Amino acid sequence: MKTMNKQLLIISLVLFASCSKSQSWEKGICDCIEMNYNLNEWNYFMDIKSFENEMIKRGKFDGSIDSQTELLINLSTIEHVDFYKHQFSERLLTFGEESIEYCIRRELFNKDCTERHWSEKLIRKLNLHKSQLRKDGNLKLYNEKMANSITNAIKSNKGDYKLKQLFLLQELYRRIPDQAWHNLDQTEMKMRNATEKRKNTIVPHDAIKIYTTAESKLEINEEEYSIDELCGMISEPLMKGKVIHYTGSKKTIYRYHKSVYEKIIECLSKRKNILSQELFNKSYDNLDEEDKIEVDETLKNQIILG
Repeated sequence: MKTMNKQLLIISLVLFASCSKSQSWEKGICDCIEMNYNLNEWNYFMDIKSFENEMIKRGKFDGSIDSQTELLINLSTIEHVDFYKHQFSERLLTFGEESIEYCIRRELFNKDCTERHWSEKLIRKLNLHKSQLRKDGNLKLYNEKMANSITNAIKSNKGDYKLKQLFLLQELYRRIPDQAWHNLDQTEMKMRNATEKRKNTIVPHDAIKIYTTAESKLEINEEEYSIDELCGMISEPLMKGKVIHYTGSKKTIYRYHKSVYEKIIECLSKRKNILSQELFNKSYDNLDEEDKIEVDETLKNQIILG
């Protein structure tokens, strides 16, 4: 009886060993992606490699896990990424995460034993973050949590270099915008910064107040003038270094509002030329860079909008 129990124990250990040492999780997952997500017209690994090569060429990271992890963490500290990817793959964006998750779930299902793997635990954690994002809509917090979960899983587990890179590159691909989204992000950021700047800008009480009315007429310090009279009226205050505060009614015709602004710029250019002639006996355009800087620093005029 004891001999039989011992034999059963040995057989059980052999079976468990064969289960644990069977095809590795990493190979199984990569083979699954190769089989299910590499089509004639699209290849997952070629696309992800193409993205990696682009980022390496542009000096965003090198081929190491550490440098890619560092970039992911850095991107989590900012709201808008200040560069974009040139090569954009719609399928990599939509099917990329799905392919990794599906193949990890499939590998778990295919195992003969109840073996768990760090990648399977990581997928569950990332899905929790996605659920939280749907509830609170906090994208910045979501990005931070995604980065922390991925980097912690990578640092806490040995081996599986290729699989770790897939997680990193896929998340970096999601995080780095293509040119169109980057331009939208930058525009939003500039508008927000301009709004904040206007809020925090104190208009001097003696500023030259230029206003376009709802009837598309021009007022300078609450007196009505034509556009042609603008430079003459503000020439002396400009010479004294006064600030221009330019605002307008929301009902002003945009073309008129813009033409007044262009005239203000023209008046300031005339002011630069007068000062250039006084200092160097040359027009501003004919000055060298050093002299232009001196003129710009001497002029204290600025335009405050809004």
